[in-house]
Amino acid sequence: MKELLLNEKWRPKSFEDIILLPRIRKIFENGIKQNVILYGHYGTGKTTLARILIGKYSKDKAYMELNSSFYTSIDVLRTKIDDFCSKVYMGFDVDAKADDIKYVFLDEFERTSTQYQDALKAYIEEYSAKNVRFIFNTNHINKISDGIKSR
Repeated sequence: MKELLLNEKWRPKSFEDIILLPRIRKIFENGIKQNVILYGHYGTGKTTLARILIGKYSKDKAYMELNSSFYTSIDVLRTKIDDFCSKVYMGFDVDAKADDIKYVFLDEFERTSTQYQDALKAYIEEYSAKNVRFIFNTNHINKISDGIKSR
């Protein structure tokens, strides 16, 4: 059995396991129904919460997770994100119901450029209407454009 770092070994894996303020728990108790920006200080559980909400540990939802400090090119929008949002994925979409949702989780989103954020606005508008939800994590909310915040 491989040894995990303590933060991974003890990371909550379900919504019931995560410690949240009651007002935040209430917002997410029925999942993510709209696009979300999670922001706050380092190490406060933003990534853990997002991963739980998108089903990373339960593997019951279609999702894409990208580290935005690494994937910073606008080409990522044209390839990875567009492909994921527009294509059918085996095991998820074959028996999809009208209310099934795909999730795009962009971690460390403050690292993206203004051009990237401007281009992403159109993707958010187009794919949100097609049951795709975008989740952004950031340590610096002031680095997120007003256009992204408004969507």
